[in-house]
Amino acid sequence: MIGPGDDASVRWLAEIDAGRVTEIVQRIVRAPSLQTERFPDATHTVQDEVRIVVDRRRLPGQDHAAAFADIARAIGTVPPCEVAVEIGPVNRPAEVALDSPVVKLLEDGLRAAGVTPRHSYSQGCVDAGFFVERGIPAVMFGAGDPKLWHTDEELVSVADVLTCARALAHATVRHLTHSRPS
Repeated sequence: MIGPGDDASVRWLAEIDAGRVTEIVQRIVRAPSLQTERFPDATHTVQDEVRIVVDRRRLPGQDHAAAFADIARAIGTVPPCEVAVEIGPVNRPAEVALDSPVVKLLEDGLRAAGVTPRHSYSQGCVDAGFFVERGIPAVMFGAGDPKLWHTDEELVSVADVLTCARALAHATVRHLTHSRPS
């Protein structure tokens, strides 16, 4: 959104601009499955440009063009400011059936490593979607607590890494020797 910029001493202008940005953010927040960040993060001046990045995670079967159109429609216009909505990087959703060979191989590998397999779903973005979109089943697999991903508290024990390595090794050997998972 581009509008007039000024010094913090012009308080009424700051309130008007803040109101416009707040209006856009509220429109975005009302739309489902969106994460946002804003730029700049300055409270002492009125900026002449505000950038709002919307991170819209899609589920399998949802079209990225339709998702983008929903965001653009939600934002709309905010006169007298110029509002531009542009599509950025597109992350593809990934879903693999629990009875697929890759899942069965990993489950068998975990059991061989002494772990009971468990399944979960994530709104995180990984490259698996690029493979799944092309018909190659791909899943997220590894050690660590997803709630701690990309935080200062994120850590993974060496024991968990070794367990995952054993499970992957077992699954790989099974796959390469065409042995069926139990």
